[in-house]
Amino acid sequence: MSKDAYTILCKRINKLVAERNDLRSQLAHQGKIGAQQFEVQRVEIESLRAERDEYKGMIERGLKYTTLQARHDQLKSKLAAYRYIPVGERKPNNVRNVWVILYAKATGSYSGGIGFYGKDEKGFGWETWGPGILDEVVFWRDIVLPSLPEKGGE
Repeated sequence: MSKDAYTILCKRINKLVAERNDLRSQLAHQGKIGAQQFEVQRVEIESLRAERDEYKGMIERGLKYTTLQARHDQLKSKLAAYRYIPVGERKPNNVRNVWVILYAKATGSYSGGIGFYGKDEKGFGWETWGPGILDEVVFWRDIVLPSLPEKGGE
């Protein structure tokens, strides 16, 4: 529910409380207004207060959800830099060294290393640095270095 609905609900509660107080005064002075009418007003006020509190919670949860969603999107974009990409999905499009996961067909084992995907006299292919028995690149990801502080601030 919107903040406008919450504001309208608060105004309605304040109006009913004022009416109830007027009824109390009249009841005390004139004795003409029955306790039943007073009870009906009390129940309506409590019902509206409960609804108001529910709307307030919805507004707060909505704001928290928006804040959490923004934080989630930030973390998701940061984590994307650390995702290993299957070679079948795509290969590096720039000439650069990348982290690789190598697979040894003979032993069925995996290991990490550094790789370079580029073109030589044989065409495009991988040059890897890692255990020699591992012969197939199956995953890769960019090498992400931590941000360093500015030298002027030291």
